[in-house]
Amino acid sequence: MNDSLFSTVRKRILNTEMGEILFSSDFSDLNDNKSVNKILSRLVNEGRIERISQGIYLRAEKTNFGILIPSLNEIANAIAKRDKVKIFPSGNTALNMIGLSTQVPMVAEYITSGSARTINIRNRKIVFSRATPKNFEYKNDLIHLAVVSLKKIGQENVSNEVIGALENLLSNRNNLYFWKEDIQLAPVWIRKMLTEIIEKD
Repeated sequence: MNDSLFSTVRKRILNTEMGEILFSSDFSDLNDNKSVNKILSRLVNEGRIERISQGIYLRAEKTNFGILIPSLNEIANAIAKRDKVKIFPSGNTALNMIGLSTQVPMVAEYITSGSARTINIRNRKIVFSRATPKNFEYKNDLIHLAVVSLKKIGQENVSNEVIGALENLLSNRNNLYFWKEDIQLAPVWIRKMLTEIIEKD
């Protein structure tokens, strides 16, 4: 193993913050992917970093309770930043964020402007589903989250519990900038429902 290359990779990793997510592609400028992967494996064995998925590592912060692993949302956003794509919560992940599911899902679901794929994170998964550009035209994340959640639930399954969760989500009018423009992107039934909730107060 090239000692100089090992020192370069090790030094870069030690200069990162504890808890930082790292990718093997972060070292692509060294032009020796095979050797870099061997070095990363060695650093895993030495306990310098943790491998949380293929090609994804963590400058692990250790506590008395074990290693602090980032949330699936943090990992998903780090992947999106690396790949220079947009993502947004969908499915059960969106429902969890608006309070309709109190259980943290073992599968984190996102729509993406990039490639559809599934990333295995130990005993959990991140699923990216390809979406059309229209899905990323929203200017307000709260409205976008409400729309995505209602699409997942379906018009026929909207209950008082769902309405209550949406009222809590959209209760602060100061956070609802561009809402009138954003709901024009939604299906008619969602547009009508959100307008009634927002204008109720």
